[in-house]
Amino acid sequence: MSRLAGSPFRPDDPILHEEDLSAVAEIIPPSYRLRGMLFSRLTRDLPPATWEGLAPSLREPPEGGRYVAFQSYPFADYHELLLACARVRFPALGRCEAVRRLARHDFTTFAESMIGRVSLRLIAGPRSALLRMPGIYEAMAAGEWQVKATELDAVTVRIEFENFFGVWPYQLGQLEEVVKRLGGRPEIDAHRPHARALTLDVRHG
Repeated sequence: MSRLAGSPFRPDDPILHEEDLSAVAEIIPPSYRLRGMLFSRLTRDLPPATWEGLAPSLREPPEGGRYVAFQSYPFADYHELLLACARVRFPALGRCEAVRRLARHDFTTFAESMIGRVSLRLIAGPRSALLRMPGIYEAMAAGEWQVKATELDAVTVRIEFENFFGVWPYQLGQLEEVVKRLGGRPEIDAHRPHARALTLDVRHG
């Protein structure tokens, strides 16, 4: 299992090394899809000229230029929009850190949705949220990826992704914000067991 450089990660410590994140979209299988509510948040942040230039290259540009919250769209398109939006929102940061920062906004998008409001009623704190993450990912995404949550000790939950075609700074930012918004203090040890897997040991205490 290969530990990622800079691990363990804390929210105030930026990711200093860089990776090429742009090639991922080309290898994401067509079956990997996400709910439109996540796409809408990104398109709102893009300047019109940036969106107009990017839309023709997407696998499934939305009809009329607007994503529908509960319809599903290609994860590959989401990845393209994510990188474009990260450049716009955080131009002074490296690509990995910009993606991590942008992912932290997912909590608000999810919390404001019907799925999010129902889910949050069942969550008592960061531990509870982390253990429910597989079900939340299943509600928001489709594809062959698998997500597993295991409690390692009283303050640590391991989140394991298999058949993973995303970029790890995104999952890092998502889980950091989940823990912070629910009253915890995140510290995440990140590993890549193999090319299509990601393991995040999330301390929440």
